[in-house]
Amino acid sequence: RAQRPELSSFFLDFPLEEYCFRSGSPDDVAPLVTDFIVSGIEVYVPSTLKIFFPSNPWFDRACSQAVLARDRAFKSYQSSPSAVSHAAFISARNHCKTKLRKAKASFYKRKAESLTRSPTEKLFWSLAKKFSVGDLVRLSALFL
Repeated sequence: RAQRPELSSFFLDFPLEEYCFRSGSPDDVAPLVTDFIVSGIEVYVPSTLKIFFPSNPWFDRACSQAVLARDRAFKSYQSSPSAVSHAAFISARNHCKTKLRKAKASFYKRKAESLTRSPTEKLFWSLAKKFSVGDLVRLSALFL
């Protein structure tokens, strides 16, 4: 029941060089590769645990965990409303917003850096074609 074509695309399209192999140290690379593989499996191989993982390329495992924590806190608040459960929900919601904002900013910063480091015009345009108009607007904001 796994979504094999989507899982294959995820593994092929993921920026491994930028995400996993920034450091040459095997001790640093191994956990990142593990997280990458587990993230793909969690998203594209069905299980009893539902994980929210939209199609945004910047949405990573940490974002998914923050969304799950926010949703759990909200359900807890709904099931037994109190000042404590409300405060826990507000805290989880704010943490989630911060995590999503940082993940998105980090993603666009890495993309901007990869575009500026492209050694040839052909590589530059192959990267640039992958972006939507909104992505390019966000990237241009990093240079202004």
